[in-house]
Amino acid sequence: MDELLGEGGPGLWWAHMGPSEFDELRYRLRASQPQACVAMLRGWKCQEEAGFFSELGAALQFPYYFEETWESTAQMLGDLGWSQAPCHLLMVNSAEHLLAEASFAEVRKLVEVLSAACAEGRVKAVFAYWAPEGGDGLDRLVAAGARLVALPAPEGLASQSPAE
Repeated sequence: MDELLGEGGPGLWWAHMGPSEFDELRYRLRASQPQACVAMLRGWKCQEEAGFFSELGAALQFPYYFEETWESTAQMLGDLGWSQAPCHLLMVNSAEHLLAEASFAEVRKLVEVLSAACAEGRVKAVFAYWAPEGGDGLDRLVAAGARLVALPAPEGLASQSPAE
């Protein structure tokens, strides 16, 4: 799992993993690199734009001047001067719910902002889907331009990525 917190490699990942296995992965990552920022977002709390901004700001402990807009999100993730962590991993649990009630334009904006932040090299994201094959949520991210890479099955966790 070094590729999730290391330099280089893909920035956006997906996994077919249940909530408890995904949480266990988060604990393992935190233990292996305690200096990293490993933040969990609950997909069911991010069904619309306002919920996403609130959950993201709380999970990453954004500074007081975060404005809960896409522009402010891009600024926070693009300039991580407010954070002392060498790398940031956004883990979205039950991501099939992520922006499920938002417009496709909002999903596209999410992909743009995350992709740009990942290109800078200090931010990565992994989306875990409990629905078979990721359900509609995975399809929406891909249709919005996300270049997602399947997360290799973490050693010792029960859930695996679905067969291609």
